Amino acid sequence: METLPENIKIKFYNLLLEKQCVLDFEKWVYESKELEKIIDGNSHLDFISLNYKANGAYYELRKLIEKQIDKIDFLEWKLVTELNNVKLKKGNFHLSIINFYELYCKGYEFIENLAFGYGLPLDCPYNSYGVESYGELNQQQRESIVSGFYPEILFEIDKVLDWINNKEIILKESSGEFQQLNYVDLRKEKDIKPATYTKDEGAELKKKWWKVW
Repeated sequence: METLPENIKIKFYNLLLEKQCVLDFEKWVYESKELEKIIDGNSHLDFISLNYKANGAYYELRKLIEKQIDKIDFLEWKLVTELNNVKLKKGNFHLSIINFYELYCKGYEFIENLAFGYGLPLDCPYNSYGVESYGELNQQQRESIVSGFYPEILFEIDKVLDWINNKEIILKESSGEFQQLNYVDLRKEKDIKPATYTKDEGAELKKKWWKVW
């Protein structure tokens, strides 16, 4: 598979993450001379022949894009983007923090500190404000919880970014009926140790989580 230019990869990846409208993507496909040069003729014909206004167009488009990308590269880009969003406070980085917990549950156990120290306390802020979910918080309450995560959360993010950049954590393709996330763990023994949490709430929520499961 030919390596895609970064700008086209990001275009594809944002569509897969539903960050781009299908009809806007259609307009780009018709206008892009670069895409036509990069992918083979049959694949390009598939893109320009797709009925983008039909029901299910997004899912058909996903299939076409998945034939063009390196799935491991996409998974790594997706995770690194989430980490950097939180590090730089970009976009809706609150949801990226919550997503750390979801990614842990799907298989990325190496982000346990981020999941239980930050993601779960933000997703289930009962101890902070007596409500069950992030959606029940007002904006001031959300900002109050998240501001309390910094700067400690930056240390945890940098650890994970280093593991990925140094190939100590190597992501693998998802597997199984529920698309379990997989990885190869090549970290040093000192880095594989019981998780620590900066918030007592994270530890308490983890106890409750294990009881549920």
